[in-house]
Amino acid sequence: MNFNVKNNKLNRIAFWGCGGEGIYYVAKYFYYQNKFCVGYDLKQTKYTKRLEKLGIKVINKNPKKLRNIDLVVYSNAIPLKVVEGVLKINPGVKFVDLGTFYNQTVNDFESKKLPTFEVKAFKKSGIAPLYNLKLNCDEVFIGVTGTNGKTTTCEILYSIFKNAGYKTCLVSTISAKIGDKQLKTGLHTTTPSGTKLYKIIKKGKKSECKYYIIETTSQGLAMKRLAGLKFDYAVFTNVTNEHLDYHKTYKKYLKAKSKLITENLKNNGTVVLNVDDKGSYKYLANIAKKFVTYGINKKADFIGSNINEDCGVSFTCNKNTYKLNIYGVYNVYNALACVAVAKLEKIGSAKIQQGFFKVKQVKGRMHVIKNNPFKVVVDFAHTPDALEKALVWAKNNTENKVLCVFGCAGGRYVKKRKEMGKIASILSDKVILTAEDPRYEKLKDINDQIQHGFNKDNLNKLIRFDDDSKNVKVRKDAIKKALSIAKKGDSVIICGKGHEESMNFGGKEYQWSDIEQTTKLIKKL
Repeated sequence: MNFNVKNNKLNRIAFWGCGGEGIYYVAKYFYYQNKFCVGYDLKQTKYTKRLEKLGIKVINKNPKKLRNIDLVVYSNAIPLKVVEGVLKINPGVKFVDLGTFYNQTVNDFESKKLPTFEVKAFKKSGIAPLYNLKLNCDEVFIGVTGTNGKTTTCEILYSIFKNAGYKTCLVSTISAKIGDKQLKTGLHTTTPSGTKLYKIIKKGKKSECKYYIIETTSQGLAMKRLAGLKFDYAVFTNVTNEHLDYHKTYKKYLKAKSKLITENLKNNGTVVLNVDDKGSYKYLANIAKKFVTYGINKKADFIGSNINEDCGVSFTCNKNTYKLNIYGVYNVYNALACVAVAKLEKIGSAKIQQGFFKVKQVKGRMHVIKNNPFKVVVDFAHTPDALEKALVWAKNNTENKVLCVFGCAGGRYVKKRKEMGKIASILSDKVILTAEDPRYEKLKDINDQIQHGFNKDNLNKLIRFDDDSKNVKVRKDAIKKALSIAKKGDSVIICGKGHEESMNFGGKEYQWSDIEQTTKLIKKL
């Protein structure tokens, strides 16, 4: 859809969900074009107050019959069924989601298709602030993407450069760090908005950071949250089926990931590829102008061998031996990607090992809470690939039985539920299903779909906690059950939430931390 105001005569615009940051900046973009603007949001926020200060009327309810409105830009957080209901009673009005609109507008800006007055509004509104960054030639930007392993890879890279004596800025799912200072980036955060990222990078520049390590997600790339930022390195961990609720197909998901190369990599930038990742390697290698490879099973520029698990994991790469203090053979891949970047930046093996040594625990990633008399681990595994790797690790490092607590998120890729049920039923001795952000779906329905992955012989392994009326207590009860039946030599692995600090029931966020709540339950037991 072409959103050129002159051609489509879009003079009266409504902004649905204007209490969010993204819609707020789009509203400012139209306001600075002198268009008629009106906002809708159920709650009053700092952004609705700012719009009202500009003189934009904000109505505290969902829109119904819209009179004299040409275009509605709505938040991607609004359920599709609700949007379709309003769209039906307003057949002559154009509706566009924030992501689509933002993508189109940024593309038009980059290709110089916007008329002069829109360019001025684009810059003045702050709709894409990363274009305004003035970077130094010695600053190095590293973007890390993939389905699994992004956060761990970012944390390891941060540790390597920081312990090599460089001021380093990190932006990951868990948090942001500038030197030793830690900043939170919010609940359920992946790649922050361009505005938040701009502020963090500006703080990094003020602290004279040389390295900037940024975790980049498929949705962040697809929605152009990184528009205006160019990377020296694009690091890919792996690309497996996930987020297809948003991208619809694996091909589109992979294409979104590849934007880190096609849209956000410097002309002389280097791509770091996992040669063992069958789904993505050939496609990414074909579009990368310059790349290096890492892997375990195939010939690569940085190849891992002599892998051993003992209080962490050790491996050899190009005649140098390294040791990580975090669990999981799959973390060798993450470490190899880090070795590749560090070596290309002329960091010596001893400094790399020092960086590895300092990474004691990545929050919510194979996070060991208890070792005896049974092991208790919290992990973020919320995809089939990650769950399988976590459970294989648990099986290989458990004397007795593996007890797995997990669920699947509502409003997300549905087809993975059965697959995750199958994986858990095969690799676990006991599976305890519970909530993991049901959102607007019924927890029982989600767990039914997971149970479809179990065959009749494995159903005796299954315990279900389906009562979502209890909100976070339903997950607490499930973890309590697992801990109460665990015996000496068992492993209880709690998957899906990891580092996160809330759970979503019916669109509302409730405070919750697997790590904190599990620790409390262990003390009580």
